[in-house]
Amino acid sequence: SILQGVTLGGTGKEAGDRHPKVGKHVILYDSVSVLGNIQIGDGAIVNAKSIVTKPVPPMAIVSGIPAKIESERSFPEEEEGHSSDVLDDNDRNEDDTITTSGSVDGKKKTKEIEKVEQLIMHLSREQWKNSVAR
Repeated sequence: SILQGVTLGGTGKEAGDRHPKVGKHVILYDSVSVLGNIQIGDGAIVNAKSIVTKPVPPMAIVSGIPAKIESERSFPEEEEGHSSDVLDDNDRNEDDTITTSGSVDGKKKTKEIEKVEQLIMHLSREQWKNSVAR
């Protein structure tokens, strides 16, 4: 969600792609400015009147000028004890099909897809941590 008065813009100092990338399920509250070719991770929350000039990790809550991480949340799958491990043979039926659970837009979602999504979210968080450590 992008609320009123939000600015997504380049800094003018970069060549090529200069604008921010906003992930899924991000909330940008009133009067937020996100400047530069940076990534706002999935599920992140940027509090009102913050100025973001550095990447924001997935599920983080940031605020201030410049924006700093106030807290980090875990993904719902991790809270329930699910792991980000890849699909193993125990998830397959005798006929080598994947059991299904959940639904998205009325269609069944397979366990394999859920595990791949969890793995992607875990890897994106690890990639962000590694980029910040540099």
